[in-house]
Amino acid sequence: MKNNQQTINQTNHSINWFQKFLMVCSGGNIHILRKTPSEWNKFAGIGGIVLFTAVFATLSAGYAMYTVFDNIWSASGFGVLWGLMIFNLDRYIVSSIKKTGTWWNQVLMAIPRLVLATFLGIIISKPLELKIFEKEVNKQLNTIIQRNKKQLQGEMNGRILQQSGPFETEKKQISEKIANYQKSYDP
Repeated sequence: MKNNQQTINQTNHSINWFQKFLMVCSGGNIHILRKTPSEWNKFAGIGGIVLFTAVFATLSAGYAMYTVFDNIWSASGFGVLWGLMIFNLDRYIVSSIKKTGTWWNQVLMAIPRLVLATFLGIIISKPLELKIFEKEVNKQLNTIIQRNKKQLQGEMNGRILQQSGPFETEKKQISEKIANYQKSYDP
């Protein structure tokens, strides 16, 4: 049995550069992970989630800033900064989770992280959601604008008619006076 175990431990496994990168993204200790090849896929998967969360955060923040400021350079800079912040925060959250204590203690430790993840998820997804539904939102806005425009036009026409009433009366009176003067002047 001892020879079999030595053979298993002596098997030479090598981590490729992409797996190593993803393991670093997960917050795993590469020196320890080299000794436990069975954990490589788990840590690489966690690193992939952290990496893609940061990539989507970068794209989302960049797009949000571009729609607001219409400047590609400031949007790109802010997007990269936001993505790096999300990457570091997510990496910290993932790497600081420890399975110690009772089930209740683990739940209590997870609540702030879940609240933060929910908050970040909303922030990250909102610009994308607005872009996806942009046509429907614009259509609804145009409908509201047209309805308000018709209502305001009706109100303005009513005011004009209200205010033109006295002018019409005065115009009639002036026309009658002119007609009377014309009659009195004509022989």
